[in-house]
Amino acid sequence: MWQLARGSRSRALRLFGPASIAVGVSSLVYHASYTYFFQFFDFVGMFMFAFLIVVLNSLRLGWFRDRAAPWVWAAGVLLFSALVPVLTAANVPIQLLVLALIMTSLVQEALLVRRSRALADYRVFAVALALITVAATCSAMDLTRIWCDPSDHWLQGHAVWHVLTALSLMALYVFYVPLLETPVQAPEATTRAGIASASVSPDARGAGPP
Repeated sequence: MWQLARGSRSRALRLFGPASIAVGVSSLVYHASYTYFFQFFDFVGMFMFAFLIVVLNSLRLGWFRDRAAPWVWAAGVLLFSALVPVLTAANVPIQLLVLALIMTSLVQEALLVRRSRALADYRVFAVALALITVAATCSAMDLTRIWCDPSDHWLQGHAVWHVLTALSLMALYVFYVPLLETPVQAPEATTRAGIASASVSPDARGAGPP
């Protein structure tokens, strides 16, 4: 994703690769250490990707421009990272922060569909959601010991979770590329433009003699 987005005009799209790598590296370090210190950075990695989706949808909604995206993204990641020790001290599950970002992105997508501004290939989006759903199911089966074999270090539920979620990140990248590289005018905007053009007199449009 980093390589594919190197020539992209979208600053937000160029964040996909680094954010995804951060998710993988921070998760690797946490699983290797299994300490709270590195768990913090595991969540920072998740914030980097999850908040990026919120930023991308905000761009599609027109809440700010692409040049501001890296700054909004960095500020959001810092804010959510700062909330981790606060929630930990209050005995509130820090997983709720990731859930809040996911729910925010889904609400944004619903707003885009309602405003007829989504203009997206939801088949790819469905693939990403399906991968995450299957991944979460495998992880839950591992956690509940339904599918958990300590003697099998090559294939177990939590490992499948990591592989499938990695594929879902790529699917999301494919979903957002056409939306950010070649934004399409919304149907209602096109209609308004057509009405305005039709209301201009033939002389004003530069029409020739009859």
